[in-house]
Amino acid sequence: MNKILKYLGLLINAFVRKIINFHNSQYLKSEEINYIKSGNKNKNLFVAFIERSSHPVNFNYVEYLLNIKLLSSGKSCLIVILPESNIKKIYQKNNFIKNSNEIRYETILKPIIDLIDDFNPSVLTFNNRIDAKEYFDLPSQQKFPQNSKYEDINYSPFYVKNLYHSIKSSKSRPIIKANEQYLELLNFYQSKKNYKKLISISLRDSKIDEKNNSEMDNFRNSNLKVWLDVADWIKNSLNYTPIIIPDITQINLQSNDFRDHEILKLASLNLKFRVALYQKSFLNLTISAGFSELLYHSEFSFLCFKFGDNRIKQGANSININEDTYGIKKNEQLPYLNKKQKIYWGENTEEFSFIKNKVQLFLDNQL
Repeated sequence: MNKILKYLGLLINAFVRKIINFHNSQYLKSEEINYIKSGNKNKNLFVAFIERSSHPVNFNYVEYLLNIKLLSSGKSCLIVILPESNIKKIYQKNNFIKNSNEIRYETILKPIIDLIDDFNPSVLTFNNRIDAKEYFDLPSQQKFPQNSKYEDINYSPFYVKNLYHSIKSSKSRPIIKANEQYLELLNFYQSKKNYKKLISISLRDSKIDEKNNSEMDNFRNSNLKVWLDVADWIKNSLNYTPIIIPDITQINLQSNDFRDHEILKLASLNLKFRVALYQKSFLNLTISAGFSELLYHSEFSFLCFKFGDNRIKQGANSININEDTYGIKKNEQLPYLNKKQKIYWGENTEEFSFIKNKVQLFLDNQL
């Protein structure tokens, strides 16, 4: 009897699969007919290139990909990821992990595509540049950058101000938004904890190697003592739970290294989980860092401190670079921020009394 039921189950499963395949084949045939009738298979195609040979993988791709969403509106978008070259790159990036750029490709670039609201491009990854030649040959109006060529690696930088120009021209603003499945995962995680309303604290702790920091990194990194003091105040004086997102260089540390505050290492390693936490938190606290771009281009509440540092004369987070990159002047706010989002210029803003004052002001305005 059991054998009969088993074979009957297999027969039913085979029949169901056959029906599904039949309907699927009819749908695909319909798509094929429409494809042929279009007369030009590339007519509605928009191709965006990602040159891994010219630029390191970092959070600048947030703005780049948001811009691609705008440029490809109403078209079939294809993102072509080109391989790194054996030719000497124009960028040099020392990391405490030898293959850091490959890790960042998996943990930063790929997730960003999925975190852009209402953006569903196809993605092709090539191991050989020659395999993508047909896409280089498309008309300039169907690709980005428009001057992309098979023969030439594109070294053109892309600035946040370019995205702001596209937003102004299109009268549409693309945003970063959490994936529903990661919000559900965070809700499950939170249900096992006795959390109050959440305030996240994102830490930066970049190092040139496993043991040493450069002077530049010392300026750009989070002041851990200050932020632990902030977490103490939030926990002991406010009706909120501070959650610390450590930098990836700090994931070997334990809770007691953070004065036993809640730390969420999963958000350090998984960008989608980080964004879910940002969306879930009542307020997000950060300094100017790569991951802050996820907040700048969202609707999440945040206060960003040490945006522009007078101690840095040239380079990332210097006053002049931030002015040029974002297209704003010192002490101005970023375009398109809402009433629950604010940046604070200067290294002196990363002090306990200043942060406490601004957080309290934020909370008072929400009551």
